[in-house]
Amino acid sequence: MESVVKILEDAREDGMSVRFIDEDNLQVNGPASAKKWLPILKEHKEEIIKIVKNESIHYERIEKIKSRLRKGHTYFMGVDDKIFNIADKDELSLLEARMLKHLDTWLEIEAEELRALYEYEGCIYNNSKCPPISRVPVRCTYCYENSLAESST
Repeated sequence: MESVVKILEDAREDGMSVRFIDEDNLQVNGPASAKKWLPILKEHKEEIIKIVKNESIHYERIEKIKSRLRKGHTYFMGVDDKIFNIADKDELSLLEARMLKHLDTWLEIEAEELRALYEYEGCIYNNSKCPPISRVPVRCTYCYENSLAESST
């Protein structure tokens, strides 16, 4: 299976697009210069279907997790706006405790599911970046690491 993964990676590097259609079919497209991959991909079709099907499932799960994390940012921004308007110390303490619990959950989902389990490397906002730290108490790992790199230069 490892060599089939390498074949698929190399074909994609040459411009081939390989998508899962159903249990028996793949959609394969690419430039004329990469057509040499067609017989190789066809030879390993069954293994490639398994790999590409898993990629498709992972993609859907990754998108759901990213959406959940973006909703978490919306929650944090709403709580942040509320905190400054609360005069009652007990109410403020309860809100802060609830927010810390949600923050722990957010970090766990981001670190353990998105990064560790699915090995996702980009921002949860796709081609954008997280709201500024002045708006949310947490950033995704990608934005956090990029902000460290930018501040060190």
